[in-house]
Amino acid sequence: MARMIPPYPSIEIKSTAERKIFELFRNDPETKNWVILHSLGLTRHIKRQYGEIDFVVLVPDEGVFCLEVKGGRIKREEGVWTFTDRHGNTNSKALSPFSQAREGMFSLLKAVTDKFGNHHRLSNLVFRYGVLFPDIEFIESSTEFEKWEIFDLRDKRFPINRYVKKLSKGAHKQVKSTGWYNAKESRPSEKDVNELVKFLRGDFEKIPPPLVQFDETEKELFTLTGDQYECLDNLDYNERCLFDGGAGTGKTMLATEFASREAAKGKMVGFFCYNKFLGLHLKQTIGVRGTAVVESVTTGSLHKYIRNLILNSVLKEEFLAEESANVPDLYKEKYPIYGAVAVRGNIEFEQFDTLIIDEAQDVINPNNLDFFEEILKGGLAGGKWAIFADFHRQAIYSAYGKGEIVNMLKQRAPNLTVYRLLHNCRNTKYIGEETASVSGFKKPPFLPSAVNGQPVDYQFYTDDNDQVKRIETILKKLADKRIPPQKITILSTKAIDKSCFNLLKALSSFGIEEISAAFFEENYDKTTFATVHSFKGLENSVIILTDAENLTESEARSLLYVGMSRARLQLYMLISKTLKKQYDLMVAENIAPLITKK
Repeated sequence: MARMIPPYPSIEIKSTAERKIFELFRNDPETKNWVILHSLGLTRHIKRQYGEIDFVVLVPDEGVFCLEVKGGRIKREEGVWTFTDRHGNTNSKALSPFSQAREGMFSLLKAVTDKFGNHHRLSNLVFRYGVLFPDIEFIESSTEFEKWEIFDLRDKRFPINRYVKKLSKGAHKQVKSTGWYNAKESRPSEKDVNELVKFLRGDFEKIPPPLVQFDETEKELFTLTGDQYECLDNLDYNERCLFDGGAGTGKTMLATEFASREAAKGKMVGFFCYNKFLGLHLKQTIGVRGTAVVESVTTGSLHKYIRNLILNSVLKEEFLAEESANVPDLYKEKYPIYGAVAVRGNIEFEQFDTLIIDEAQDVINPNNLDFFEEILKGGLAGGKWAIFADFHRQAIYSAYGKGEIVNMLKQRAPNLTVYRLLHNCRNTKYIGEETASVSGFKKPPFLPSAVNGQPVDYQFYTDDNDQVKRIETILKKLADKRIPPQKITILSTKAIDKSCFNLLKALSSFGIEEISAAFFEENYDKTTFATVHSFKGLENSVIILTDAENLTESEARSLLYVGMSRARLQLYMLISKTLKKQYDLMVAENIAPLITKK
């Protein structure tokens, strides 16, 4: 089957005809090694400021084909084309669909030649266009088009590769007498197709961020890097993958996109994480991907999912007694053990086709792996799964190290693929590098972003009252810059009752709320306060990290790593003045001189 980019139609695509053609390409078994680009935007159209090609079909040994799709009823009268959809809505155009397809093709060819040059191999491949009428029999004749350029209702009886090959045959025959044509060299190789895709896909395959960006810097950070494209591609060819990436390397973003792509293929997906607030975030993000995706993806906190299974089983009373007694290892042992028994006892339970685990460094243990065996078709050895983990100071809930976790997985799935994510796409360069330095890395566990951003702002407070005053001053500066309050989160390394939250809430003139489910609502407009533990896996544009009273112990550095790496654009660090000498020594050893000290 063809490789579809994007792998599912955007929810913005309203055309039923386009969706039909998309499915024909995706389901045709004879399109192996083909690449289909859907809704390719052209910012430099040859006749208009912006244009779009419905489908660009790149076929090794054949050519590059630009296809225009027109659904519903079609009429041409005195040179005007009228299109009527299934709801009876009409629109008219003087430009024929053949002219539209032709212009799109030449605009695409111009983009290629502008990039690679007129004499480059890619600029001298066979490019051609075609028009598809999947809802009607198109029997018109005209000097404007060739019969072999047309796909209509009659062609739907056959696999769509037959039409493309007919289009290719006609195109090669038409240009074979031209001076530039070469019967062998004008046909793209698989390498040519991949190079064209690499050039074209970056213009349109963006992963939608969960929140609207408030400036250009933030927009830059949401563009996928090359290794992340490769990661998504590898998931199509590897059934069992473990992804190891430092903070900000896009693990959650990629996991969410993979869940959506699997759902678009009709798979039932289980997508789980450790943190309950991250679970709410995943639900919100999946929720904007369309009804079909929402119905196919079960997502959220792993422990909440397991608890619901148990409470709907005969084990309910026994489990609640254990839970109320607050027995040791409740989450690591009792939850997954009871959960596995509940699944085995439920004859109506439907196993997932695909299992995705985020924050795996906090989730993977022998009991949870036993539970995964029960809920995944084929189990861990034969089922399809993707596990995303950060083994660099983020395992703040686990007693297992990277080597132990990898060995656990390999014992159950010897043929798993381990893949490293290298590029930081969340944090600006300053934030990424200084997160690594302050948390004790001699070298960052990722390749820093190319987006510099603002230097980290370090401030030293004498007591809680001074710290609150400094936070208030920071919030006023951000308000003056018109930074929306919901883009700001204050994080504490301490538990809420031991943090500066109560004093801040009492004295601050800003509406500061402890993080809750409301944070994930579209119209939420408050500055949030959270512990580093509760905010793990989440992010915000501006982070004010408070109550930093230890810079050297391993647990404290893990919290700093997690907390600092939550910031996308701006990071403020409020450190106890008693640590000034420790900090100065750290600066001398690790931190670049661009830091703003106060």
